Amino acid sequence: MNPALRFPLFAFSTMLVAIVAFGVARQDVTLLLGAALPAAASWMVTEGPRRRGLPRWVTTLLVLAVLVWMLTQSPLQTDPVGLASTVGGFVLWTSVIKLYERKSTRDRRQLLGLSLVLMLSGCLATSHLIFGALLALYAILMVASLMLYRMERGGERAAEQHRAVAPGMPVPPPVFGGRAGRQLRRVVTTGLVVGLAVSLLLFVLFPRDIMSRLESWGGAERAAGFRSDIDLRSNSRIAYSRREVMRMRWIDPAGQAVSAVEPIHLRGAVLDRYDAGQARWVSTRDERISRPVPSGDDDAFEPLARPPLDLRQQTFTQEVELRHLLTDVVFSGWAPVAIAHPGIGTLVFDGGTLELRDPDWERGPRTWGYRVKVKPFITQDGLMALSGQPIRWNEPRFTVQGVAEEARRVLGQVSERAPDASRLRRDPEFRWNWARHSSGIFLRYLQGSGFRYTTDLSGLVLRRGEDPIDAFLRRGRSGHCELFASALCGMLQSVGVEARVVVGFVALEYDESARQYIVRENNAHAWVEVRTGEWIWSTVDPTPAATLSSLADAGRSWTDSLRWLYDGVDFMWRTRVVAFDANAQSSILRGTSDRFGEWLRGAVTGIGNSLETLSRQFESGGVGRIWAVSVVVTLIGAAATAILLSRRERRWRRLLRLEELPVRERRRVRRDARFFADALVLLESAGAAKPDWRPPLLHADTIRTVDRGAGDAFARLTEIYYGIRFGGDESSRSAQSEATALLRRLEAGLRRAAPL
Repeated sequence: MNPALRFPLFAFSTMLVAIVAFGVARQDVTLLLGAALPAAASWMVTEGPRRRGLPRWVTTLLVLAVLVWMLTQSPLQTDPVGLASTVGGFVLWTSVIKLYERKSTRDRRQLLGLSLVLMLSGCLATSHLIFGALLALYAILMVASLMLYRMERGGERAAEQHRAVAPGMPVPPPVFGGRAGRQLRRVVTTGLVVGLAVSLLLFVLFPRDIMSRLESWGGAERAAGFRSDIDLRSNSRIAYSRREVMRMRWIDPAGQAVSAVEPIHLRGAVLDRYDAGQARWVSTRDERISRPVPSGDDDAFEPLARPPLDLRQQTFTQEVELRHLLTDVVFSGWAPVAIAHPGIGTLVFDGGTLELRDPDWERGPRTWGYRVKVKPFITQDGLMALSGQPIRWNEPRFTVQGVAEEARRVLGQVSERAPDASRLRRDPEFRWNWARHSSGIFLRYLQGSGFRYTTDLSGLVLRRGEDPIDAFLRRGRSGHCELFASALCGMLQSVGVEARVVVGFVALEYDESARQYIVRENNAHAWVEVRTGEWIWSTVDPTPAATLSSLADAGRSWTDSLRWLYDGVDFMWRTRVVAFDANAQSSILRGTSDRFGEWLRGAVTGIGNSLETLSRQFESGGVGRIWAVSVVVTLIGAAATAILLSRRERRWRRLLRLEELPVRERRRVRRDARFFADALVLLESAGAAKPDWRPPLLHADTIRTVDRGAGDAFARLTEIYYGIRFGGDESSRSAQSEATALLRRLEAGLRRAAPL
């Protein structure tokens, strides 16, 4: 089959993969289906039996229309990521349009160039594993398409030259050898291997800080399933993803992996201030009470309390294996008292909020897991040791007037009213009792029949200037955990209670066979912590446990058991490839340099020892000298013989055209038809080499004009060779004897004749 005829199919496949990859990079299903399906259908229209296509002027008008539409719809971008996305969108629809026009070889080459722009735009827009797999497939198709393009373009140039030399004569079709497809596969494979090697080299050596500056310029934030703040205006619907975030073993004080009685809240970030203008919960973290926690090389636990607490009683161990997460938060239950984190580096522990963070998180997680000792029933003395210093009481203020009015209304329903701030300030015991009492009132109110949990907020449209929490309490009365937690915290702060919103994950799904929790992205959760003592914060979750369980079961299918393989590969992709930064680069280069230095020093030492041994042999008398000289001569002779045999083998392969044969046929022809290669060598030595374009029998006639005996001998050698090569004849002893005699006749005749 003519390999060049496959170029249209390969060029189309390359373009289609680029379109799908760009849609995956943009994470836009509408864009993906709206572009990929018409692009796939274009093959039946333009390459089908009727080969229809749009005229060139129609496609030009459509491309101009797309350009005008993109300029009117998309604002002017100044960062490279946004600009690449805009350019990629224009190139995408331009490619779809051009797929429907009548295409020449040059048009298909332009499509390959457009596909390259799409892939570059996708590389700047995403770092997902699926896009990486599509990128690898695209590279293979692109290399094959370029090779096929060169073959087809070569055939077109040959046809143009034929028309120039012989106008009016029909152009003969291009002829390819029987092994052209195999040769093309070899070239493609070689190109891919070389490209992979060069890519790995550039991946290790390319300055990583350039890419980090480009990423910061684009303003992209890497996070998966978790955000360390709450933006109540960002989305109208929380997406449900069953991708695994982590796996966790909950080990009791006796050392047994068990399932907890209640859901385990894995604390991530503590948010204590509400920005009404932005409708966001943010943190007012006090850096003065934060302290570093170094890693332990021996995988030992590093205490978080000062002085360290007794870990033998009422202490649970939380063993975490990360699966898919890029964030600075180290998740733990209440309350962490010690951590073992080999390989992560130095962490930061906040004694006021009991948060654990990785300051170098932008490099990605540098370990597959960590272990945390927690005390769910920690005493006041333990909390004092964790905090390190007294925590002042700050009178809470919540600026949304509608939420404060709703809080007073709810208290009025049970004949309660908010106390004066002065009494809360001077009477700590009354302050903590009021916090417990009011949080119970608001919790029962939010869990009553008037409120409904839902992740779809598309039905609630905010009015101009309306706060999302106020709209949730007064009009909507339906929302997700972020709104329930925000409403509870807002109402508590409105009546003088110190409260804060906590975001993280809730562990619900327990695998009995593996005796571990599986935490997924849809287990991301928000709840409230209320200050009920000088050092004590109590967890208050307005979302009922039954609701959390039903939400965790939603969307469960048999494919969940297969996701662990993809999630593990995806985690390795993000941490080993996407998060490969300048520090990791320097570490690899230093390690490689050290290993190369050790190898070089070992090689030099070995050579020195060998030379020293050889020197002693020379000094050991005549026998030693003879032995050493014989060794050197043998080595030189073996090397020279190997070189000569290799050169002769390459010459035989060239003269007999063995590369065009299968492996088994190649061995047979090389074994039985070496005489013909010897004959061609004799002709080259005598200055009568056979041109590549001249058949052997025709060349024999040329030799006869100079020496008839030599020409007859070469003709007979050619007949024997043809019988072996094309007729499948077996070389008998008589045939080999005849070939040897003919070679002598050929050599004698060429010696008598002058060079041609």
